[in-house]
Amino acid sequence: RYRNRLTVWIDRLPYLLHAVLGLVIALSLVYFTINYAYSFYQTFLMVVVAYFMLYLPMAQTTLRSSLEQISDNVEKVGQSLGRSHFYIFRTLTIPAMLPGIAAAFALVFLNLMKELTATLLLTPNDIKTLSIAVWEYTSDAQYAAATPYAVMLVLFSGIPVFLLKKYAFK
Repeated sequence: RYRNRLTVWIDRLPYLLHAVLGLVIALSLVYFTINYAYSFYQTFLMVVVAYFMLYLPMAQTTLRSSLEQISDNVEKVGQSLGRSHFYIFRTLTIPAMLPGIAAAFALVFLNLMKELTATLLLTPNDIKTLSIAVWEYTSDAQYAAATPYAVMLVLFSGIPVFLLKKYAFK
């Protein structure tokens, strides 16, 4: 809400990351970890960093739209009652943003479930995710073997979205 050079830069940086392919982000993290931080190569931390870089713009756009729907007057009324900024944020802003937070969670969760490029490059070889299992079996034309993983992928993606739609968006 309060614009200055830093906040504008912070607001625009994730969109720059969104313009970069997931493969480029994953390869850059592989290069960085091999050359400068080898102890982090193929660790869970690098996967989380890659996912954060890939999906922050999706969450940001959803959260931003829900935040912009909240009137500035809500904060001003809270301040006129002598409440702190943190109290206003905790009791007024966050509850008003809950549908946007749930939508951002669902959007990011659905995309994380099907992420393959960064997962293939950054996870250790002995870890298998649902998307990796589906990819491995379908690349070998073993469609019957890929079916249980694909069904689990659909269920794990669909059930949380169904619950969010049923309970969070009333």
